[in-house]
Amino acid sequence: MINNELLTRAVSEVVPKELAEAKLKSGKPIRLYLGIDPTGAKLHLGHSVPLRKLAAFQKAGHHVTFLIGSFTAMIGDPSGRDKQREPLTREQVLANFETYKQQAALVLDFDNVEVVYNHQWLEKLTFVDVLNLASHFTLQQMEKREMFQRRKDEDLPLGMHEFLYPLMQGYDSVQLDVD
Repeated sequence: MINNELLTRAVSEVVPKELAEAKLKSGKPIRLYLGIDPTGAKLHLGHSVPLRKLAAFQKAGHHVTFLIGSFTAMIGDPSGRDKQREPLTREQVLANFETYKQQAALVLDFDNVEVVYNHQWLEKLTFVDVLNLASHFTLQQMEKREMFQRRKDEDLPLGMHEFLYPLMQGYDSVQLDVD
């Protein structure tokens, strides 16, 4: 697959496109990842497109990381939710991941996938670390996210742990040092 097709096929938008194109044109393998919170036992249709895109990059010789939201899944992604998720235990999350891996292995070659767990770095953060991370964002920036705006508009409760969820997702990207 030529680089441009690898980047744009089955994708509505690439951000930032110029940077992604330059990295692919360099000829060096790029590092990319897919993060999934195993909140249930089965992958859903929404996982199929990113898994297939990851597999295409893998087949083209790029470094693929499968990020397991072993910490964030215990909180639960607030996207599209009217109420807080029931908290999961680490054991439930890891058991769910085993079924995810079996399903994802139908698309990805796990012999050539780096699997990482975000509890390995998120659990080490102190409260001071979290405050330092949070200081880079404003309440107004966070409220603009659709997941929070809808709950606010409908006067639905939003837990502080859910409010910090995007911060944890962003920290995952920093820890992984991906392209």
